[in-house]
Amino acid sequence: MAMESAFVHTRVLCEFLLLEEVWAKDGGRAPHTPPALPLWAQYRRPMHMKVLHPDPTRPYVAEQQPGDDLKDRVFDLAAEVLKGWDLVARQPPMALFRSAMIRARNGAVADGAATAGRLHERPVFK
Repeated sequence: MAMESAFVHTRVLCEFLLLEEVWAKDGGRAPHTPPALPLWAQYRRPMHMKVLHPDPTRPYVAEQQPGDDLKDRVFDLAAEVLKGWDLVARQPPMALFRSAMIRARNGAVADGAATAGRLHERPVFK
C-alpha cells in the first residue's frame, strides 16, 4: 500500500511539474517551464498499467515487459520528483510560489525522515 501511495503521489506531482492533464487546460494553470523527468517518461506507462489501473494481462513474468522493475524504482522516482520540484521552484515565474514550494518540500522530507526514524531506518532524502 505504501508503494502504491508513493506512485499515486509521483504521478500527481509529475503531472503538475510537466504541465500534463488538467495542468495544461485553459492555457495552463501554472506558469513554470516543465523540467526533464526521464525516469517518469520511462516508467509512466508501466506505472499506469501495473499499479494505477491494472492491466488484465497481469501478473507479469519478471523482466519480460518494460517497467517490470518498477517496484525497485520507488526512491529513484521520488528523487526525480524532488529534483524537478527544486528546478521549478527556482524558476522566475514561480517567485510568488517559491516559499510555499520550499515549505511543502521540506515538510515532505521531514515527514519521510520521521517515518524512517519510527522504522529505525536512516532517512533517504535531505
